[in-house]
Amino acid sequence: MKAPEGNVIAELWANRQSHYSIAITDFNSTVTDVNDLFVRMLGYENKKELVGRSLLELCPTCGAHVSTTGYRIALDDDYHRAQVQCSNRLFRAGCSSCLIYMFRKDGIVVPVDVALSLFTDDAGCRIGTVAVCIDSTQRLKAEKETKGTRLLLDIFATTRDGIYVSDGLGKCIMINQAFCDMTGYTQQELIGSSAPSLLPDDLDAAVNQRIVESMRTHDDMSLFETTWRQKSGAIFPVEVCLAVLKDAKGEDNGIVATVRDITDRQKAEKETVAAKAFLENVFIHASEGMYVTDAQGCFIMVNQAFCDMTGYTREELIGQYVPSMLPFDPAYTVEELDAINAGDDFSCFESRWQKKDGTLFSVEVRLAELKSANDGINGLVGIVCDTTARKRLEQELEARVRERTASLEEMNKALTVLLRVREEDKKAFEEKIFANFSGLVLPYLEKLKASRLDERQRASLSIVESNLKSIIAPFAIKAAGNHHALTPAELQIANLIKQGFKTKEIAQITGLSSRTIDHTRGSIRSKLGIIDRKTSLCAYLFSSSDKS
Repeated sequence: MKAPEGNVIAELWANRQSHYSIAITDFNSTVTDVNDLFVRMLGYENKKELVGRSLLELCPTCGAHVSTTGYRIALDDDYHRAQVQCSNRLFRAGCSSCLIYMFRKDGIVVPVDVALSLFTDDAGCRIGTVAVCIDSTQRLKAEKETKGTRLLLDIFATTRDGIYVSDGLGKCIMINQAFCDMTGYTQQELIGSSAPSLLPDDLDAAVNQRIVESMRTHDDMSLFETTWRQKSGAIFPVEVCLAVLKDAKGEDNGIVATVRDITDRQKAEKETVAAKAFLENVFIHASEGMYVTDAQGCFIMVNQAFCDMTGYTREELIGQYVPSMLPFDPAYTVEELDAINAGDDFSCFESRWQKKDGTLFSVEVRLAELKSANDGINGLVGIVCDTTARKRLEQELEARVRERTASLEEMNKALTVLLRVREEDKKAFEEKIFANFSGLVLPYLEKLKASRLDERQRASLSIVESNLKSIIAPFAIKAAGNHHALTPAELQIANLIKQGFKTKEIAQITGLSSRTIDHTRGSIRSKLGIIDRKTSLCAYLFSSSDKS
């Protein structure tokens, strides 16, 4: 096999002092020759250690490896596919180039930019490959640093916190836009100025200098809160984080300050403190007893009303288990306790507790759970109301209701008796009126009718008799039909029958047909029980009235 000829590769190979690392392999990728730069690039002493080895043996497989750039690299399937594509281009076009990684003798991988070219023998047959390599360690490190610098610059420009960089003399050399927006100054106004010029008049620059000196003495960073002055003169609170910049010799070379406007945070903190103070004031001075427990059911907070209610001091209750300090009334049965514990809504229940002196008192307890961030239960808040007075009032009210109910029942019985007596008196009164008419008036009318009267007198007497019968008719009908359930129409027709009116006359008076009147007469006879008797209906009605 001869060295490659007639191309750039041949020229490079001829110049063994070239600053390119060169390796030649046969068609099976076995190394046949290398130059000195290639040997030094991979950390070997001479080329004998490389000749005869497979080039694939010198290339790492997929996985994580330590690189000469100082970073760990991860070679994955994408890297493997790129190597396959490079090989395909080589055999298709005769040349190819790509970035590969090769093992140094010490096991660290070296990034290599490689240009591959096929070469042939005298007969034109492909017999091997020439690889021209350049160690890309410095190039990749520079790209990494450039990328990191670009990332830092992007962070510097886009962060919402103000960033201020000063030199060793305390003069501003670099600021971001957020710092300008915060202070109201432009970059041109701040570059070259001193940070103490931003301090308010009542804060001496020496204070800031002492902070910096303390940071340099004790730590590389210092975090503190102070106030700054905007260009407009307005004073605003800031949180400043300082860090010392060191030069290559480790000496102080400046300061970088990250500044955050904490106006909103301080306002929120003040509101939180005020809200906490308000809630604590409500808790302490609430008229109802209130307590807070931890997850184990022990008191961690109680208010004065709760202490007054139970007879214990705050010191006696804090840290104690709730049921041990305030047990249920011993008179409670197991069933009653089970009913409380197994209630549908345990957040509100009534019970009886024992005070410190052993006195029993009724309570109504309302509970609320304290939730943790992961939705667990951190404890309970209890609001306790002493219901002793309310229970007493309820019992008194129930006693009064029972007394009033009994009194009303007695009154109802008396009223029932009075109504029955009145109804009986009314019935007796009606019967007496009808009896008086039948016995004291009607006989004399009959005698007058039998006496010698002229036509005018007889007519007047007939009218008087008719009117009197009309007046007394309701009493007579009730007396006669009290137990026969006559309808109003039947009562009207029965009254007319008693007055002596005939069927046609009744039909004319009521506006009904004679057939209807006859049918009604039959219904009245049926209800009176005389339908099969040859008795005048008019006479029967009068006789019934007489009996009444």
